[in-house]
This record gives sequence, structure tokens and C-alpha cells, in this order.
Amino acid sequence: MTQNKNQKSKYRRANPFYLIFTKKGRRQAGITAKILFYFIVFMAITLILLWLCQIVFFERIYKTIMIRDIKRDADTIIATETSDNFMARTEALCESSNSCITLYSHTDKASIDVSSTKYKECYLYDLKINDIMDLYDKAYENGGELLYTFSPDPERNSFVGVPFSEDSSDENHSVLLVKIFTSKANKDCAVFINRVISPVGATTTTMLHILIMLSGIYVIMAILMVIISSKNLARPLVEVNKAANELGKGNYFARYMPKRGYREVDELAHTLENASQELSKVDMLQRELIANVSHDLRTPLTLISGYSEIMRDIPGEATKENCQVIIDEVGKLSSLVNDLLEISKLQSGNMQIERSEFSLVSLLGECIHGYDELAAAQGYTLLLECDRDVTLSADRTMIFQALRNLINNALTYTGDDKTVRVSITFAEHFVRISVTDSGEGIAPEHLRDIWDRYYRDPEHKRAKSGTGLGLSIVKSVVKLHSGRYGVRSKLGSGSTFWIELPVGTIEN
Repeated sequence: MTQNKNQKSKYRRANPFYLIFTKKGRRQAGITAKILFYFIVFMAITLILLWLCQIVFFERIYKTIMIRDIKRDADTIIATETSDNFMARTEALCESSNSCITLYSHTDKASIDVSSTKYKECYLYDLKINDIMDLYDKAYENGGELLYTFSPDPERNSFVGVPFSEDSSDENHSVLLVKIFTSKANKDCAVFINRVISPVGATTTTMLHILIMLSGIYVIMAILMVIISSKNLARPLVEVNKAANELGKGNYFARYMPKRGYREVDELAHTLENASQELSKVDMLQRELIANVSHDLRTPLTLISGYSEIMRDIPGEATKENCQVIIDEVGKLSSLVNDLLEISKLQSGNMQIERSEFSLVSLLGECIHGYDELAAAQGYTLLLECDRDVTLSADRTMIFQALRNLINNALTYTGDDKTVRVSITFAEHFVRISVTDSGEGIAPEHLRDIWDRYYRDPEHKRAKSGTGLGLSIVKSVVKLHSGRYGVRSKLGSGSTFWIELPVGTIEN
């Protein structure tokens, strides 16, 4: 059952129609599938509108436009009635629009046919004066404008006039517009315009066949577009999904896909590759941490256990020296556990800065003084170089901890002269604390990684203790204080680790 569901899910992810025409598929496929989907929807809506305009409403639209043109011509004639070349312009309009135009003066009970040309199905010039007067009266009763249509009557060998309707049947419409106006001589007049509106049934049928062919071509092209697009969309997504499943199983070396397909798919594959590399690095560092912590825990615990058994079983061995060994080893364990807890708090973002103002030189002096016993016992030398003091507004405990970690790191990796230099320099709004050792230096390819959690330079020949958390703690503390950090190192010439903190008051 589960296997069938998985197979069905894989089939869906590889199906281009699922990726483009379903909401879930478009979420999986990304922006390209959405653009393709909206493009197809846009084209479909456009095609539907074409069908409606060209087939369903074409005749109505055509008649509406023709009636609008007839009314516009009437307005033009009325507007030019006062001009000197009125008759010439009206006759030109009559010929250009293939219309029959009659000017009627109701005051004089007389009419003038503007053009002698009688166009096909144009019945205006066949009207008697009584018919014209009757139409004038109907227009007057209708508010000054009347729209009539004439149809042939084969039985009477004449024509029949009825009010025009845009919903009338598809046949020749000899449309007559009557519009009343007052002339410049203050006479009641009317303009009669008669024009033929041809049937559009044949045109509509022709356009219907054309639209059917175009619709078929469009559907075929849309299907081909989906299939072709899916080659660069669905298959790469299936490959990326397969590799992502391997990543979930802990296989950090799975290859995602070669560079091909849409940009979003390539970017997704590149992001997963980077995530895989980073997870691989973290996994490796965590394994090293476990090994380091196991080693660092085993040694003190072995010594504590051994000395405790000696003190228990052998009379007279409960000496001050043996007790001190146990105390020292407990201190190492405590330091190790504190480092682990501290980095966990810093990385989780739960640490809150408790600011106070303090002297940086005084803090460094206190920090260096804590190594007096180590220096006396093992011959280390710590030098403080500064010519001015500065007042910092920061978390004193955190800064003290960061400085101790920098000095611990320098003491661990310094050279045979066992010398560590701590110096203070000033820049605009910042104070830089530099800690320099005389050790073997760090290879350029490792400089970027040394601030990461659990990292320890693998190329140092001397066996070192520690978890690799010190510099990561320094980095987190400095970032919390909006400071900067860095390192300068050259193989064979030692290293200088530095941090920069915003300053308060600089004292001479």
C-alpha cells in the first residue's frame, strides 16, 4: 500500500500537467511553472473573449458601430449647417459613407435629396413627402430622434418600415435615422440619413471555422509547450527530490544534477549542494568534537580515578600534591563543560548583554595576571603593549571570557620561545586588541574555518588539548557587541588574532 502511494507520488512529480495545472504541483515546481500556468490561462481567456466577440456578439457589435456612425454623420451635418459650403460638404459625406441623405424643412413642408445617387436597398429617395412628414412627426414625438429600418415586401412589391432593433433578425437592414434640429434661419428642420447594414451571417460562419482551426492549433501548441517545458522542469525536480531523500538519510555526498533546466531548478540544486556540504562539514566537526571531548574527558578522569584509588588503598598517599592533581584535573573538566555550555548559550541567542563601563587595560591586566602560575611553572611570557587606556561600555564578563580564549589559543600554539604579546591600538570609534603568538602559523586555506565551532587546525604537529570552541566563543561575543574580528597569519611566522570593539572614552 505504502509502495503504491510512493509510486503514485513519484508519477505525479514527473507529470508535467500535475506540476503546471495543480496548486500543489506549482508549489513544488516553482516560479517557472506558475508563469507557464498563468500564461496558458491568459491565452485561454483571450481565446474565449475572441469567441464571444467574433461569434456570439459580432452582429450586435457590428450593428452598434454602424448606428453610431450614422448618428455621428447626422451630428456633423447639423454642426456644419451654418457654413457657406454646407451642401457641398453634405454631398461629400453622402458619397463617402454610401448613404442617402435628405434635408427636410418642416416649416416650408419641403425636402431636398442631397445626392442623386441611389444606393442599393436605400429606400429614402422613394419616400413621398407625406411619408417624410409622418416620420418627422414620429421623431418629434420620440424626443427629436427616430431610428427606423426598411425591409422589402415582395408581395406588395414595396418596402415596410418598422422601428429599428439591434436584436432583429440577420437580414439586410436599410436603416433610416431622423434627427430634428433648428436651422440658422430659425426653421424647424430634420436630417434623414439612410444606410444599408449588410447581413453578417456568412461572415460569422467563416470566422467560426477560422476560430475552430485556431483553437485546435492553440490547444496542440499548449500541450507541446507543457511537454517540452516539463523536460526542463519535471525531470530535474525528480532528480533533485531523489538526491534530497539521500540527504535525509545522511548521505552528504549525493550528486543532485548537472547544470540544466530552468534557473530556479538550478538554483535549488545549487542550494541543496551547499547545504549538503555544510551538513557534511558540521557532521565531520561534530565527530571530531566527540573524539576530542572523549579524549579530554578520559585523561582527567583516569588521573582522578588513579590518584583517588592510590589515596584510598595506600596509607600515607593522601598528600597535598596528590590532592592538587585531582583538583587540577577537576578544573580541566569544569572548564571543558563550561565551554560547551557557553557556546550553546551564545549560539542559541539566549545570552543577554549586561553592559557596564570598565577600563580595558585593567581588564587585560587582570586576565594576564591569571596566568602567573602557568608562566612560573612552564616558562611562558605574556607581554602587554599599550600606551593609553580606554573605557568600554560592554559586558565585562563576556569580554573577559573572549580575551582569555584568545590568550589560551595563543599559549597553546605559540613557538619555542613561549612568548605571547597582547597589544592595544586605536582606530576611529574602535579599539583593537591583538594577541600574537610565535607558532607555526596557519595555512591560508584554513583561515576561514578557524572561527567555526569544533574546528582545530589539523596541520599542527604538536598534540593539543581543547574542544575547538574557544575561537567560536570569541566570534559570538564580538558579534553580540557589534564588533569585528579577524586573523593574520603566515606559515612559519606565527599568528595574530584580533578583535575590535566600539569604544567609550579614550584616556591619555
